[in-house]
Amino acid sequence: NDVLFIAPAFKYGDLGDVNTICPHLGIASIAAYLEKHEYNVGILDAYALKMTLKEIIAHIKKEPVKIIGIGASTVEYPSAIAIIKEIKKLDENIITVFGGPHVTIMPETTDLPQIDYAVQGEGEITMLELLDYLIKGKGKLKDIKGLIYKKNKKLHFNKPRELITDLDSLPFPAYHLLPMNKYKPYAIYDVGKKFCALITSRSEERRVGKECRSRWSPYH
Repeated sequence: NDVLFIAPAFKYGDLGDVNTICPHLGIASIAAYLEKHEYNVGILDAYALKMTLKEIIAHIKKEPVKIIGIGASTVEYPSAIAIIKEIKKLDENIITVFGGPHVTIMPETTDLPQIDYAVQGEGEITMLELLDYLIKGKGKLKDIKGLIYKKNKKLHFNKPRELITDLDSLPFPAYHLLPMNKYKPYAIYDVGKKFCALITSRSEERRVGKECRSRWSPYH
């Protein structure tokens, strides 16, 4: 694979068998967009597969990859950071990219030595341009909108990327890369059939993130 995306675990509490297990559609959408542009992509849904941190690292050892992307909401943030730190312990040359709602709202929390790049806002085009830069040597980091990277050991925030106004221009999420038989709705809605989710709209989370940045302190 050119890039492996990992969906980390999240936990509000021990909900046992009543908890929902949903596909990580943000990651699946980015993966589909990269596949459309002829990149070889993999997805490891560690939450759906109930993988431990040790098992995740063992998977990476078995199938080496140069670039690993992790998308996380705030409840997934601790798990995502633990994975990223272990990845760098395994091989410091593996390039790590962190994205998702948490990064969009609290980008300063990506100021960790184990995170090489972060993506703020919608990730399809930003990830494509970052892979073009890292793998093909195309373009310049400073021109990749929505990208966060380190410059002189400090976070450098590129210009925000415009929202994708026509969602129909995107390919369907890469469901074929997900363990579709592992997903289920909340117990009261679970009728024992296969479960999936769809994206029908996107909110202006980049605008929300910009408003929140001055009110949040970094969580390390």
